[in-house]
Order: sequence, then structure tokens, then C-alpha cells
Amino acid sequence: MKRPNLRSYSIDGQEVFLLSITSLAKMVGVKTQTLRKWEAKKLLPKAGLLIPTKSPLSTAQGEIYKRLYTEEQAGVLAWWVAKVRPSKGLIIKASLIDMLHEKWDEADKKFKERLKRKED
Repeated sequence: MKRPNLRSYSIDGQEVFLLSITSLAKMVGVKTQTLRKWEAKKLLPKAGLLIPTKSPLSTAQGEIYKRLYTEEQAGVLAWWVAKVRPSKGLIIKASLIDMLHEKWDEADKKFKERLKRKED
């Protein structure tokens, strides 16, 4: 697993470090487009954090959002990809998809708990 390229963002007045979809893809060894396809097919849960971009397309096509991922989510996805080794044409059992979603949700809860502890 490659070292993630984290960027600093402000969420509820707190500095947090998150990954873009491009950084997440590099970290787990797949293409960015693959992650987008997995998300569209509901294999990969949607990014929990979205920020509006300043893309010129935003005004023409409505708001465009940048997907952001936590280190915890990146770790879960890297673990899952190594375990399942998804590839084109491979049918993935529902139980393996459920496992990813369950672990993803746990990672999301850990991130939110970490944010809450910083607030206190």
C-alpha cells in the first residue's frame, strides 16, 4: 500500500487531513475511474465528505463536488481490495460487498468520533 497524499481541510472549524479520489485510487492501486464506477454500482459506499469545486463546469452543469475520504476509509478499501482482488468481469459475492460497507461505516464512525473528541 502506498503512502497516502493527504491534504488539509477545515471541517466545522477543525483541521482534518483527507484524501481526494485520485489519491485514494493511487493508494489502493486502481484507477480513479474504477472507484467512480464502483461507487455508481454501489460496490463502494459514497464518499461521506463532499466539497464544492471551483470548476468552470460548475456554473454550466450545476454544482460539482470533490469526493474526500478519510485515512480510515482508505485503510478499509486497501484491505478489501487486497482481500477480494476485484477485477473486470469478476462477480463479487454480496457478502463481500456487505463486508466492505460494514467496515466503511465503522471507519466513518471512528472519524466522526475523532472529530467530536477534538471539539471537546
